[in-house]
Amino acid sequence: MSSQLEQLSEGIIACCKCPRLVAWREEV
Repeated sequence: MSSQLEQLSEGIIACCKCPRLVAWREEV
């Protein structure tokens, strides 16, 4: 399960670099 957490963490970091997802985070 730790590997899944690592992938999720990497995905979150990538999302932070995505302005489009940043706007989505603001909505949520």
